[in-house]
Order: sequence, then structure tokens, then C-alpha cells
Amino acid sequence: MYDGVDRRAKMRDRLNALLDDVSAHPEHYLDKLAAASESTSKPISKPPKIFLGHGRNKLWARVHMYLKDELHLNVEAWESNPRTGLHSVDVLKTILDSCTFAVIVATGEDSTADVGVRARQNVVHEIGLFQGRLGFEKVALLQLRGVEEFSNLAGLQVIPFHDDQIEAAFYELGGH
Repeated sequence: MYDGVDRRAKMRDRLNALLDDVSAHPEHYLDKLAAASESTSKPISKPPKIFLGHGRNKLWARVHMYLKDELHLNVEAWESNPRTGLHSVDVLKTILDSCTFAVIVATGEDSTADVGVRARQNVVHEIGLFQGRLGFEKVALLQLRGVEEFSNLAGLQVIPFHDDQIEAAFYELGGH
């Protein structure tokens, strides 16, 4: 019984001595605290998650199956969760915060004035949005040949494919 009381008294004396020392030399302890904080603070990395952007063309579903079933990646497409009643900006903010890479499928679905075709505008928006947030190297664009090219995409990760043969792009996509 006296051992416990004696131990607590010694602990109280040590704590009081430490408090006195901290009061007498606060700069020493603040420097130690800052150094410890810097050495242990590492950026928290997100688990890998791929955003899959696309228009109405169903080719995107093949890409989804490839990423999910063949590469075993966590994939988030617009259709992954119910979005009824949610504003698209809020949905995109959530997706941007959770994804570490984006794959965007650009197929020709909108007509241009010169009788060409271009990707839907939501797809063009998603390309820029994810490049801006994740970086150019973290966005891969699968683009159907014949779709109007974007003026500022030269040299970026554009993987072309012909007709409905999107699987031809998978080899190159798997290397990213």
C-alpha cells in the first residue's frame, strides 16, 4: 500500500520538476516540439482511386471493366453512386478529393459547325478539371480517332483508338 503512495509522490515530484524546467527554458522545449513535429508529419496519401470520365457512348463501360476487373483498381465513375438531388459541382468536388488518377474517354458525340464531331463538353471540362487538380501526368485521355482535337493537348497523355476498338488502348493505359 505504501509502495503505490510513494510511487505517486515520486511521479508528482518529477512532473513538478519538469514543469519548472519547461517554465525556465520554454525555447528549448518549443524547439524540440517543432523538430519532433517536422520529423513525424508526412503527407497523408490517399489510397489509389481512378476517376473514369466519359460521355454517352457506352465504350466507357469496357474501360471500367478493364480497370476494375483486369487491373483490380478502385474506379469511380459518375454512375458509381446515386447522384439524384446532388449538385454536379458538389459531386465533382468529392470525386476530386478522393481520386488519385483520371482516365477520360473522349468519343465524338457532339457535332461541330464544320460537320465534324467533338467530345461532349462535360468530358472536356473533366479533362481540364482533373489535370488542374491532379497534374497533367495523372490524367490519361482515351480519344476516338476523328474526334476534334483540343488545341492545348499536344504532347500530353493521349491514347488514340479506332472505331469501337477501345481495347487497343488498354496496353498503353495499363502502363500508366
